[in-house]
Amino acid sequence: MPRKPKRPKLPNLPHLRPVLSRHGKWYVYVQKHGRGKAYRITADYKTEPLAFIEQYKDAVAQLERMPVSAPNKDVETLSGLYSAFKKSAKWASYKEGTVKSKTRRLDQIMRDHGWKRYGQLNRNTMQDLHDKWCEDNGTEQAKKFLADLSPMFEFAVQRGYAGAKWVNPCHNITRRKPENAQGFRVWEPHHLQQYEQHHPIGTMPRLAYELMFWTGAASADAYLIGPQHIRRDTNGAARVYFDRQKTGAPINVPFHPNLQHAIEQTETGDMVYLLTTRGTRFGSAKSYSQWFTTTVKQAELPHGRPPIGLSAHGLRKAGATAMAEDGASDHELMAFYGWKKAETSRIYTAKASAAVMATNASARLRK
Repeated sequence: MPRKPKRPKLPNLPHLRPVLSRHGKWYVYVQKHGRGKAYRITADYKTEPLAFIEQYKDAVAQLERMPVSAPNKDVETLSGLYSAFKKSAKWASYKEGTVKSKTRRLDQIMRDHGWKRYGQLNRNTMQDLHDKWCEDNGTEQAKKFLADLSPMFEFAVQRGYAGAKWVNPCHNITRRKPENAQGFRVWEPHHLQQYEQHHPIGTMPRLAYELMFWTGAASADAYLIGPQHIRRDTNGAARVYFDRQKTGAPINVPFHPNLQHAIEQTETGDMVYLLTTRGTRFGSAKSYSQWFTTTVKQAELPHGRPPIGLSAHGLRKAGATAMAEDGASDHELMAFYGWKKAETSRIYTAKASAAVMATNASARLRK
């Protein structure tokens, strides 16, 4: 049986595709994504490298002038692209909570616009959609809609579904100033004191409060934490270990005595500390967050939608504010809260530094 000819050595260039013919001879083609129109390169790279490169450039130029057809007509619409995107590696990299929230928002978009051909969308049409979303759903929701659609459109660009000249229409959109620029309301010291007085040690609301405050856990993390997350380090000190559900960042913080005391004085679950009023574990981060908001209302504290009401997220912000005012650095806050970008921690450290500088400046005032 004749031996298979050796595969030709080729330069590391995109779209090169060597093909072995049925007659046992290698041919080199330039073809995008392994489908559609292909151009053969006749020059041998080993003996005619300059001619090979020239033919390659000509072939790429020819392909750039041709629209790349989608693998099937279903992918031409937003709904079809959405279905294909959910099978991609990018979608698989999202955490479970992220998948749920993105699915909820994208499903809403598809109900209204899924029939449209995304290849006909451009910056102007996307700007109009963004402005309408701001009017109907608020600026924060409109921002999330764009954040959900943008990676899906990048997926289409990478696959060449909409043609070589089509670009992500979510780029360079003019965003509206958010109605609530401050975000979630930060708990102030008197809020903390009032909550502690209404929910004493030994109650489930108080344990939830202590757990989130001393670990920096978000709602998506707090309701999942249990005894298995408390371990001792090499020095024998007890610490709390868990991975952020939102970012996957590993958290490793001290097991604070106040939290330990609250756990010891409360009837907790076997695998999770926090339980519902029925004695069962919470089914989701949303149900836990809603329950915690109810406990805020029970304590006769401001409740409702931001920026008026206090929330679990606002409790995290209170802890970050206290740390920053006590001199914590950007990287210390990032390690404690699992933030991946220093810009987030600088929100708190910058405010704390400004307050210190203002105090120092005030001391220098002279009449």
